[in-house]
Amino acid sequence: MLFIGRSLNQIRVKSAGDYSLRGNDHLSTQLGRLAELTHPIDSATFARAIADIRQFLSSTILQRLLPLSRVLETLQLLRDFFLLGRGEFAMALTQQADEKIRSRWRRQENLAYQKRDGFENVTVKEGEVTAVLARTWAAMGSMQGEHAEEDEGLEVARDLLRLSMAKSRASALTAPTAAEGVLPVIAPTPFRNLLFSVPVVLTLQIPSPLDLFLSQADLQTYTAINSYLLSLRRAHLRLTDLWKITSLRRHHPAPPGPPLGSTRGGREKVHLLRQRHAVRSSILRNAWATASAAIFFLGEVEGYLQTETPKWTTSGSPNPLPLLPNPPSNTDNPHSHHDPQTLATAHRLYLHALVHRLLLSQQSFTDPLYELLVQIDHLVALVHRLQAVWAAADLEADMGVVDAFVDLEREERDVQGR
Repeated sequence: MLFIGRSLNQIRVKSAGDYSLRGNDHLSTQLGRLAELTHPIDSATFARAIADIRQFLSSTILQRLLPLSRVLETLQLLRDFFLLGRGEFAMALTQQADEKIRSRWRRQENLAYQKRDGFENVTVKEGEVTAVLARTWAAMGSMQGEHAEEDEGLEVARDLLRLSMAKSRASALTAPTAAEGVLPVIAPTPFRNLLFSVPVVLTLQIPSPLDLFLSQADLQTYTAINSYLLSLRRAHLRLTDLWKITSLRRHHPAPPGPPLGSTRGGREKVHLLRQRHAVRSSILRNAWATASAAIFFLGEVEGYLQTETPKWTTSGSPNPLPLLPNPPSNTDNPHSHHDPQTLATAHRLYLHALVHRLLLSQQSFTDPLYELLVQIDHLVALVHRLQAVWAAADLEADMGVVDAFVDLEREERDVQGR
């Protein structure tokens, strides 16, 4: 009944500008079915009448109002951007978010801008979060090149996707209605806190009449999955970026070569730089080993969660029909099971299977994983902070550039003690 009422309201709104939704196919032509019911109403007869009306509505008006092709386009959009099917989106969003956090610290002229105990004090505003997504779209557009064909999926995502600060979990999670069915149970692990210093989620504006197929409860599930997968991808990218810091991996700058390196002063300079590099390499040895092990673990987990799981769930296709308990077998009428309510039911079965296969319902797995991701952020922050301290110490020792407001030896001891 609720589905029929929502469908009727959509038809009433759309028929004002679309005459193809009027006439003999209107739901009012089926009111005779209800008029035939007499008191007392038999539950079986009433259920058959409602099922006939729903079937008639789905096979006529709703096929024009919400065709299957549009449903599949929406599922592809969700797969590309919420399930990170397009890896460049996760990479660009992570880079822009990290740049925003670093810029806030640079404006405060704080050498230890990535110090973990100060990271919690960074205040990010709603407008800044929205601007990060806008710069993400610009970065993705620049990746395509000047002469690339127009990406329709990217343009649709630019119009519908929103990055916003999340409300409290108690108010954000709404109870499902009877029509929506039972939602998959998702562990309360706060993966959405990792992108910024505040809870941030990726959401989708559901245009009419897609709300007949996709509910807000379904979108909340996609949002939770996106925060989960994006936090893993972000940690992997931040660890691999450590190898791009040249000064930590090799002599930088290199010791002077001949003829300067052949003089007594040159040899002393070479010995000093080599000794300095050996000491720092010894300090970072454990950090590199830990980072390498974490990269291997994250790579294996991502390979399973982002590749094997979606492929298993829908056989590599965003079409939810294979998940129906009784998939359509009538080849003469390919739209017999393509009404929005049946598709929504299949889609919720898909989400149930996806959450289960992603281990997102297992808090015994998600909580330790979240702690690992927090420790990875801590490790990356300390390495960047140590690199900044060593760069300032080199300027002071080699060039005589002294910062009177910073105790570099104390900063270095503080980093190594963490």
